[in-house]
Amino acid sequence: MKMKNVTYLLIVLSTTFFNQLYAQEQMVHLLEPSRDGKQQQILQLGENNGVKLLAMASCKQCMPAVYTHNPEASKAYGKTIYGTSGIYVIPYDNNSYISVAPKTPLVAIGEGVWETFLYTNFFSEDKNKVAHMTKKKVEDWAIHFSKQIMKGRNEIKQ
Repeated sequence: MKMKNVTYLLIVLSTTFFNQLYAQEQMVHLLEPSRDGKQQQILQLGENNGVKLLAMASCKQCMPAVYTHNPEASKAYGKTIYGTSGIYVIPYDNNSYISVAPKTPLVAIGEGVWETFLYTNFFSEDKNKVAHMTKKKVEDWAIHFSKQIMKGRNEIKQ
């Protein structure tokens, strides 16, 4: 199959997947622009074959980033947490999220306290919340969060 056909097939499948999540859709504003330079993303929360998913894309026809529900971390935190390939999407409040990729120590969620990050971002339906957020606040919140998860995880194991 030619590369052009493979690319087209991936776009069609991802668009179909993104649109078939039977999801709650919302437009979110980003603290840091996405890779394509956009300050807004379409966020969908949904379920596919019994798996809770969070998908984000710059447009309905764009390939989404898809994050899968992490049940253990969600149980420890008491809110639904999503992740993929070392990036975690964590609820900040009712309409906002923090996205992080821990760097040091390079540990999965609940495996240790995070200190530094390869990537952090904040996104919210509320543009005003984004305007008042800083990268430092996001990192501080994520470090505190990782401590909470470790404490919650220890309580679960007892």
